[in-house]
Amino acid sequence: MKIRLVASLLLAFGYASTVQAQPCRIGSGPDFGDGIPYCSELSSDEDTPEQVPETPQWSTRWGAIAIDPKVAQGGVGVASDMESRVSAEAVAMTACRDTGGGESCRVEVSYDNQCAVIAWGDHYYVTANAETVGEASRIGLNGCGRRTENCRIVYSNCSYPVRLR
Repeated sequence: MKIRLVASLLLAFGYASTVQAQPCRIGSGPDFGDGIPYCSELSSDEDTPEQVPETPQWSTRWGAIAIDPKVAQGGVGVASDMESRVSAEAVAMTACRDTGGGESCRVEVSYDNQCAVIAWGDHYYVTANAETVGEASRIGLNGCGRRTENCRIVYSNCSYPVRLR
């Protein structure tokens, strides 16, 4: 009743061109459910920003194994959790030389976001990499066992990705 009276007065004084209809919801006023029309801007789904869940970001981690095949003792270098392949291989090569290896040190395997092992037997060794230490060990022991006896895992490690956010 009050709204009609206000609208009539506005028309009488020439304000009709400035009156705009607002959407009203009955019973949603300040007292909630009092039956009094409550006029406000109704928001649409287009007005509310969509919340997009933040996807995690990961950083790759590298590992490497370098071995000098001409050295009977020592000559093994490893690296893990490095930020690049180049740095992993450089660290492994340096460690190979530091443990008695020479100019014949070579990178046997570089791996990212995985695990690696060295399976060593009486007269032969194998490096292998896979998603898990167990899988890499199985591959390494099978390869080593085809060429020599008494194979066992002498080194294993994983370089898994690191979550940044």
